[in-house]
This record gives sequence, C-alpha cells and structure tokens, in this order.
Amino acid sequence: MKVTVNTYELQTALKRLNNINKKIISKWLPIQTGVYLKAERGQLILSSCNLNSMIKCIIDADTEQMGQLVIPEKTIKLLKKIKETYITIEDTQITAGKKKIAYTNGLASNYVLIEEDITTNCFEVSEKELYRLMEVHYATSKEENRPILQGINIQQNRFASLDGFRLSVRETEEFSTDINVTMDADLWRSLYKLIDKKSTDKVKVFRNIKTREVNEKVQEYSTHLTFQFKDFSITGKLLNGEYVNYKNFIKSRLT
Repeated sequence: MKVTVNTYELQTALKRLNNINKKIISKWLPIQTGVYLKAERGQLILSSCNLNSMIKCIIDADTEQMGQLVIPEKTIKLLKKIKETYITIEDTQITAGKKKIAYTNGLASNYVLIEEDITTNCFEVSEKELYRLMEVHYATSKEENRPILQGINIQQNRFASLDGFRLSVRETEEFSTDINVTMDADLWRSLYKLIDKKSTDKVKVFRNIKTREVNEKVQEYSTHLTFQFKDFSITGKLLNGEYVNYKNFIKSRLT
C-alpha cells in the first residue's frame, strides 16, 4: 500500500475516529487497537471499531498502490503532530517532508469491522435538528439491569428516553418514519459527540433488514443503524426488545 493524503484532512479524520469508546468490547474478542486503513483509487477509507459501533471517514488520496493495513495507536499520536502539508503512508513507513516514521502495521484481516448490509433508507434530518433531538439523552437509564432504557428510542417523528423516573420526548417536523428502534448507548454517545449543532447539512439514516419467523409469519427487523454525514459515518447496534409504551405513560399523567 502506498497513498499520499492531505495532512489536515487525515488529522481531522483521526480526531473523529477517537470518539469511539475503545473500552466497549466483546468478552470473547481481544481489544482492537489502532485504526484500519484501506486505500482505493482516489480515496483512503479510515475506520475505528469497538465491535459495537464504528466510525468511518473517507478522504481524497493520491493512490499509487492499493491495499489495507492497521496503524498502531502510538503511530497515530505522532501523525497528529505533523505540520507538513502532505503525508505518504506505506506498509511500514510514513513520510512527511524529510521526516520518516517507521512502524509495524497490524494485520488488516484480524481487524473486525461492522460489515452488515445497512442500505435501507429510514429518514433524513439536518445535523442541528438531530442534535436537538439527541438532547433527550439526559433521561436515559444508568442501570444495566434494563439495557433497553439505556438507549434512545426512535419512532415516527420522535426521539425518546426514559429511566423509570424521568421521560424526555422531542418531536420534529423534518421527518416521519415507520421504524421503531432503540439505539444502543454506545451508538448515541459516539453520535452526540460528533454532531455539529449549528450545521444545516443533511444526515441520512439507514438500517439493515433481517427476517425471522414468528408464529409462522415472516417478520422483518433491524440490528444496526448508520448515520451518514457529509464526510463520515457512524454505525452502531440497536437494542433487542420492545421499548416502553411511553405514550400510555403520558396519558395516565394527564388524566
């Protein structure tokens, strides 16, 4: 692999990738360190994944040789300090002007990514409106015995959270969807950190579709969502189970 990229664009991408919580890992898989890079014609794809959520950035690149590798954390810290305009990344060496950084790249084949077919469109929303909707997070539960309440529920035109004591619901006029899903805590936390609350750029939201048989009927369901921003995306898990029917809770408080 040999690819040359703009230093600022690379450093911006690496900064975004840092918003993945590296502590959240599967019990039966080792901690994933470093950043996964894949060089294609005209672009470099950078991914960071903790097995629950994944952030992916794509930047323009002058690609001399396509390939994939994993850059270790120690090398990433050095890349953040480079001031040269362009950086050339190779399999065992990074060049910035007269400076050369040797490193041992990790096996890309051992780096686990979320590779679900997440292509079914759900809705679009402006970035600043998404930030406003996400502010319901303050009412999510901190208790692990009811994981569904640690997430943020999306249905129709509403985002909602409920911790057993507080309920927070926000509605929007920008979209209405037929899905009823609950974002995993790791997904919404990573997402909330990266949203630009002043941006009017559109965010496209996609889901995957799986099928299962329930009472001799085929039922569709989703396990992941992807939030596609202008130049990066966040993919994460959805929680299993039905969310609390908070509409009945609201009605009971009003009567």
